[in-house]
Amino acid sequence: MRINRQTASELIIYRSSDRNALVLPLTLLGITLVGFIFVVSSGRVPTSGFLLLAALGAYGLSMVYGVLQSATLTLDKTADEVRCDRKTLLGTKRWQLPLSTLKAVSVGKFKHRYTKANGNRATRWSYNLTFVTSDEQKKGTPYYNDGESVDAALQTIKEFLGPLTTTQDANQQARQFIASNHRMRITPDYQTWRETIFNIDAGQAGGSENDTNQVYGVLMDVGMIDDQTSERWAISLTAFLSGEASFRPTPGGGMVGLGGDPKVAQVAQEIVQLAQTLLPKASPIEDRALPEPDLVQFLLLTPGGVYGVADDINQLLKKPDDPCNTLLNKFGFIRQVADQRIDKKQTPSTTEKSQTAPTNSLYVLAFTASDMDQDMLLDSYQLVCQRLEEKDPIFKKHLDAWIESKSQLMLARVQYAANMHTPKTMQTSLEGWLKGQYNIVATPVAGRNFFMHGVRDDQGKEKVFLFYFDD
Repeated sequence: MRINRQTASELIIYRSSDRNALVLPLTLLGITLVGFIFVVSSGRVPTSGFLLLAALGAYGLSMVYGVLQSATLTLDKTADEVRCDRKTLLGTKRWQLPLSTLKAVSVGKFKHRYTKANGNRATRWSYNLTFVTSDEQKKGTPYYNDGESVDAALQTIKEFLGPLTTTQDANQQARQFIASNHRMRITPDYQTWRETIFNIDAGQAGGSENDTNQVYGVLMDVGMIDDQTSERWAISLTAFLSGEASFRPTPGGGMVGLGGDPKVAQVAQEIVQLAQTLLPKASPIEDRALPEPDLVQFLLLTPGGVYGVADDINQLLKKPDDPCNTLLNKFGFIRQVADQRIDKKQTPSTTEKSQTAPTNSLYVLAFTASDMDQDMLLDSYQLVCQRLEEKDPIFKKHLDAWIESKSQLMLARVQYAANMHTPKTMQTSLEGWLKGQYNIVATPVAGRNFFMHGVRDDQGKEKVFLFYFDD
């Protein structure tokens, strides 16, 4: 693709035919021609041989038809239209839309699975530059094996158009997500969670908004299928630079707030660091659809957009040196921890405590948007304690009893992200921290042994403290 003309009122983008791709189809047609000559000269025309040559020739012609296509995309503000003229061997095909009604322009990326001659599975990527109007008219132009130039064309188009007058709202995005995965079992809770993941920015996840190439989070999706019903579903896991992690299957359930476990937080950070090395090989992703069964995809979240790599999971398991295999194994550890938490919730045991865990202790997990050393954290803890004592007599009673017992204070901090951390997910993180660090199966009851209080620092950033009295 190349830009043929660009002015303030007109943009013309041209995609020429790929003459180099004619080698294979012309070879097939040559073989077909030689075969027909041989059959005719031999005086015998076997039906099977004739059909085989006809099929080979038809396939070669179809490839020639696909290769010998060119397209001219024109955006004309004066004429108020966007039109595409696609030239083929059968003539020119045109579509057009009113330019003033455009509400979205995007690139869709699609995977095509096929089996190579040696029996291995492979993936071929295709791209579609799509225009959508306010009345839901949609037109697109397909491109093959040309991802970088399609993305460059999209950026040029967006700069030419400027801010569109109409943008897709959250409900429309949700409808598109459902449409692209209409054959998959997906609950509304999962859909909401997934939308939240893509709305988390770098600052909330422990990264920097200024570095557009920094990977601050990774979302792994694994396509699954129910052998009995043939219904598709998927499992998804996340890891962020802040150490936060989660596990969610599309049919519902799962576990969020896993980053409260220090081991999980460390693995999550290792995943993001490894994903950073994969970024140069990843492709920009606009279509965030879930993968087909037996496919695994890793979506890398950066301030500059979402990038993806994908592979057949069965083939990936056979490649121990592949970085994606390492990512798969590290996410497997997070999945294992999540499964253990889920099992514990289903079969709670109030007697399972580590012999080395301090008794009658006060456990405090702080979620802060700003980095804090231990001294700053203690100062904030004392301030929150004073405020809670003033407003909650039950908390004051617990705190006085803990001070009198001279038991230990266990204080830790987690990076706070407003989009990820709700009261429920923060409580889950607390339970995970207690289990992972002290082997305590906690039973927090608000107002009895569990208290939560939030404040803002001098810069207006949030701090939320969770108190658990293990008495």
